Amino acid sequence: MQYNLPATMKMSTSVIKSLFLTFAIAILGLAPGLRAQNITATIGSVNSSTCAVGDTLVIPVTAVMGTGISTSAISFAIDYDSTKLQCISSVTGLNSAISAGFLSNCGLFSNQSPNAPYNASTRRQFRAAWFALTPVTVNGTMFNLRFRVLATGNSSVNWDVATPGNCEFADEFAEVIPNVSWVNSTITCGASVASCGVTLSSAPSTTNQTICQNRNIANILYSTTAATGVTVTGLPAGVTG
Repeated sequence: MQYNLPATMKMSTSVIKSLFLTFAIAILGLAPGLRAQNITATIGSVNSSTCAVGDTLVIPVTAVMGTGISTSAISFAIDYDSTKLQCISSVTGLNSAISAGFLSNCGLFSNQSPNAPYNASTRRQFRAAWFALTPVTVNGTMFNLRFRVLATGNSSVNWDVATPGNCEFADEFAEVIPNVSWVNSTITCGASVASCGVTLSSAPSTTNQTICQNRNIANILYSTTAATGVTVTGLPAGVTG
């Protein structure tokens, strides 16, 4: 027996497909590429034309968490080039929400997946871990990374998202929070070049001059008198004029 539905009850194929798609999205969730970020974690960048060997770079690591998102554990691994930067294990500006039980260190770690542009001989990592039974929400600075400049030039400080488990936020059920955006850092460290090789006794007057001691640049004050000759002040420790 065949029944004919009234025209008002008939649905076109396109309408049926549209309803099915809406139902599927509601059950399965949006495709990963279309979902809003749960967390954005960012390593701050440095762009300095006066950066010099021996300087300390202070780089903020920040988090922005979506509405309703909180974390009970973090695991961070951050790569840097050991020919350019020397990592300082202790952080500054640690957010009070994650201060209890926070651990950090720097070093050479094994069993890492390749993470361009680093290579095995120069790649080093800063690592941090934190855990608490009560979840917290962090929006803003989590802590400040610190590096000493070993050589000027361009480099990068990047999250190690290539190695499974190295960069994660987890919730109170120890489930990894999905859909996290990891934003890397760029380091531009271009020291201004000063003239070197100044002869301190070249002028019988008081003036400021610049000399170079190895790769360090020092601005010094020297003066000459008929009685004492050259007097130098402002030299680095252990250096005499």
